[in-house]
Amino acid sequence: MRFSHLKLTSEAYTQGYPMLIQSARMNKDEIAVGISNSGRSRVTVNALKVARKNNALTVGIANFWDTPLEHVSDIFFCTSCPKWEGIAASVTSRNSIISIMDVIYILAVHND
Repeated sequence: MRFSHLKLTSEAYTQGYPMLIQSARMNKDEIAVGISNSGRSRVTVNALKVARKNNALTVGIANFWDTPLEHVSDIFFCTSCPKWEGIAASVTSRNSIISIMDVIYILAVHND
């Protein structure tokens, strides 16, 4: 929602079909951000794959390295450390995702 304050079109999808349809409509002037805790969500990975095929910039955010999401992302952020486990990793991951989205927002403001 915060990107709408910059008069930028932004949409979020949690269901597979709308995610894939929107990815198929993307182009080189757009950015697709895929977030998956495991980095292995098929729907998220496929959506980024389709967006990348249409020359959109793809950004992946996941809790683990060397995942399918990382491999379909032009830019990839890993939100945890291998030493963290369980609930602590999950909470840290969510906080990291929010921080990464804040940085993307700041960069968008700076470039506006």
